[in-house]
Amino acid sequence: MTTGVNTTMAETVDKLGKVKAQISPLVSIEKDLKDMLCDAGPGAYEGKLFRATVSETIRTGPDAEKMEAKLRELGVSEKWFTANSKMTAFLSVRCVARTGKAVAA
Repeated sequence: MTTGVNTTMAETVDKLGKVKAQISPLVSIEKDLKDMLCDAGPGAYEGKLFRATVSETIRTGPDAEKMEAKLRELGVSEKWFTANSKMTAFLSVRCVARTGKAVAA
């Protein structure tokens, strides 16, 4: 994605930082309100304008560390682990306030 002809990367970073700074207090308030609802327990809660539902979800699945330990105990080779490993790559963006210290780009 390009930032446009008249927008430098520094301007883009600063815009992102300003937006995050505006959002931050709202995210904090949202977390506090969600915590209050979760403390009330699962159920549906009605307001005058909105409705909130608190649901409990339990996820179960294999314990990868225990499975690996058992397979190694049974003598499965390192080559098999290498051949059957899954790697997932993704990009993420983190924007924080500058400290005045230079960092390598």
